[in-house]
Amino acid sequence: MIIKDAWKIIKKVWMYFIDKFFFLNAWIKAQRVNELKIGKRKLELTNFKISKYFETLAIDKVGVKQKIDKKFLEKCFPDSCIIEDTEIEKYVSELGQTNMQQTLRGKYELEFLKKIIDDLKKKYIKKGEYFSEEYECIKIDPNVDPLLLLSQCADTPEGLIAFLKQFSVDNAA
Repeated sequence: MIIKDAWKIIKKVWMYFIDKFFFLNAWIKAQRVNELKIGKRKLELTNFKISKYFETLAIDKVGVKQKIDKKFLEKCFPDSCIIEDTEIEKYVSELGQTNMQQTLRGKYELEFLKKIIDDLKKKYIKKGEYFSEEYECIKIDPNVDPLLLLSQCADTPEGLIAFLKQFSVDNAA
């Protein structure tokens, strides 16, 4: 199998991920907007792991344990803001008109893709069914924050560079 074929498989399971966790992203957005209104953070996501909501998380099969809906999320996060259905629907509609790679919460997407790629690696090592040759890639240490490691490979937008330069020592009065 070549990389292009592997990417098709990964993209298929990624689209499944988007579909199943799209509501979660809209709900989180509604939470953050309401927190800004009240001036207090109520939804704590620091230790939230998306993978624990999957029954199966493999390159050839992905399944969720249960539907992610408002009732389920309010049970998982009892201290969160109470959000009206109409407000969540507004964000579902808004997010549905955007590029999902720009909209989804990156740490959840990264966690999901890491699990899929780990499964792909296991199957390659065991059976060799996905790749016919080895490829070099970025090594991600599971004991180090993957976003920190990947940040070394990321581009910095010009707007961010200009913003950060305002606070540099050279620009201090």
